[in-house]
Amino acid sequence: MDVWEAGANFGLFVSKNGFQSGAKAAAAGTNISLVTWEELQHTYGNEWFTGRRNALLDYVQKIRLVFDLHFDQFDPQVIHNNMFFFLPPHYERLILMNHWGGDLLLAFWGTNPRNYMGPEPIMISGFPNSPERYETADRNNWTTTYVSVRDFFADLEAGMKRFVTEFEALSKGAHHAFESLSDVERVQKFSQVNRAMAEETPIRVYRDILDAEYEAALSKRINVQR
Repeated sequence: MDVWEAGANFGLFVSKNGFQSGAKAAAAGTNISLVTWEELQHTYGNEWFTGRRNALLDYVQKIRLVFDLHFDQFDPQVIHNNMFFFLPPHYERLILMNHWGGDLLLAFWGTNPRNYMGPEPIMISGFPNSPERYETADRNNWTTTYVSVRDFFADLEAGMKRFVTEFEALSKGAHHAFESLSDVERVQKFSQVNRAMAEETPIRVYRDILDAEYEAALSKRINVQR
């Protein structure tokens, strides 16, 4: 079947080792181009790379929204949003989603790979499509390595899709559990959250006033928690 019968405007013959003079003569004056594998990569590689990144933007925005609503340490409203994840299984999964989603975003916005050529192999933090490994892997070695840019994008896209789907299910389950509480229990939860938000807000308000004292106290607290 030729190019015209296939309904295409042009065709490509790709070779690893180039073409003999007879092949070049036969292709001359036709809508068929003869290219080496390297020439093909350099002609369409950047377009492919840009297309793969753009295809992930919708998932990136959804994951970013989850972070804004549930993991933004500078927004007291997060305390209210996370109130619904009060059961241990839901809250523990929420913490895992924090690690997982953060690594997905870092992998997307990171400097590696820089283009369709890599550089390869590609090593990133976390496990894009294997979140269960966060519970068993050595925290000093939370890394995944890909031999090619194509493998990297395939795993990253699968991981982002999975994250969005699993977080929606987690949120639905957590809210259902909260709605199953008695009226008294729900009021207690809201009271606890309101108190936590009230305690949190003055700290942020007085940050600029306390200045160095605030930074010193914060650093001390972080070291204690570690």
